[in-house]
Amino acid sequence: MSIERAENRLLFEGSYNFRDLGGFETIDGFTTKYNLIFRSDALHEMTDADSEIFQNELKITTVIDMRTDNAIQKEGLGKAINENIKRIHIPLFSDSDATEWSQKERAPEEPADLVAFYIWVMEKSSDQIVDVIENLIKTDDSVPAVFHCFAGKDRTGIIAAVVLSLLNVHEDHIVDDYAESHKYKHKILERMKRSMTEENYEKFPKELMDAYPETLVAVLQYINNTYGSMKAYALSKGLSNDSIIRMKNLFLE
Repeated sequence: MSIERAENRLLFEGSYNFRDLGGFETIDGFTTKYNLIFRSDALHEMTDADSEIFQNELKITTVIDMRTDNAIQKEGLGKAINENIKRIHIPLFSDSDATEWSQKERAPEEPADLVAFYIWVMEKSSDQIVDVIENLIKTDDSVPAVFHCFAGKDRTGIIAAVVLSLLNVHEDHIVDDYAESHKYKHKILERMKRSMTEENYEKFPKELMDAYPETLVAVLQYINNTYGSMKAYALSKGLSNDSIIRMKNLFLE
């Protein structure tokens, strides 16, 4: 069995936002390699057929799970994760962190507030962001790897933007990759409905599941205005220049 693809998206039965980060051109003439780094929504609904492809066709060796402890306890890991796959749990924020932010800043209800949320994550969770990147490049056997959260949009979108920026991918491509999640909004909402009480689902602002290009543009502008570049941001948060060089050696051709 071979997985069907729609451009960079892999058409799994139980995962709607699983995408290959290969094929993106950089500003210095390179291209990101296919079949090494994948971004995704949560994997717990993958079917037996999905798991077979995940393990034996894609040959995933590392899964970086960025969900909270409560989400993992509630949703589980799913069939795709077996004893041959290294699963690393790096929650970008805890349930209490998210509650704290929502109480201080008001839960995001429109794109402008989502920008503030992403910036908050990038500042508060910079250690975790660096940790994700370091685990992607730790050894040659660390890849093929997938990093994921629940919807594959926010936490996953932040990591994808950082990784692609550090690889010098054109900003337009980075923004387009983020906005791709908008196509799967209905799938995200269907999954949320299954995981929430009816009352909580009805209260949840559905527009939060949009992925507007201008949201990520504003976040990247904040990084550039505050730090000078994504590389300067990453270096200031503890990622080494050697790690950035290793990323490029591993993921570019």
